[in-house]
Amino acid sequence: LVKRENIKTVHGSPATLLRGEVLSLSDLGNVLGTSMGESHRDEYPVVVVKIGKNKIGFIVNELIGQQEIVIKSLGRFLSKIKGIAGATILGDGNVALILDVASFYSTKG
Repeated sequence: LVKRENIKTVHGSPATLLRGEVLSLSDLGNVLGTSMGESHRDEYPVVVVKIGKNKIGFIVNELIGQQEIVIKSLGRFLSKIKGIAGATILGDGNVALILDVASFYSTKG
């Protein structure tokens, strides 16, 4: 969780310090085009991903849990959907899409 007072603006983008390093932040809802509007919380859950040597923090609505998964290809008809790397079948039988975070980072600019 990142506290609101620890989020600063660096070169016009939100960022915070993580273990002494500047971590760029991006709202995952905005990236996916599904933003629920401005949220004025005291703390924000953040998922930190590493892409090459770079790290970025995605602000999310909620952290649900962690599990090991097997990623399945989407097939040739769905493989060109931007931002989706594949899918997996969860233990309860539901299908979950796997985000291609590298494509979000490259479009963040």
